[in-house]
Amino acid sequence: MKGKLKRAIAVLCYGMGVFLAIYVGGWTMLLQPLDLLIHVISEGNCTFGILLSCAMKILLSATTAGLLWCVGYIGFNHFKGKEDPDWEALEEESKY
Repeated sequence: MKGKLKRAIAVLCYGMGVFLAIYVGGWTMLLQPLDLLIHVISEGNCTFGILLSCAMKILLSATTAGLLWCVGYIGFNHFKGKEDPDWEALEEESKY
């Protein structure tokens, strides 16, 4: 039972990482500022502050999405019990 619970938590961590990456990085930081810019420019109410704020959100959206996905992936590997391979030992084996 303990193994199934750890696997369920691992999948939940990964799923939350993917969901948050799409929601925060894709929707909140990319699509909403683009939509705001389109409306503000079409109405003629664009200010430098709005333009700068939207530009910074759009530029940082991919970084934020990647960070959130990585946190979910790290949680997945932690609960699944998957460790990084011993790269030095693998290099020694491949030399022969």
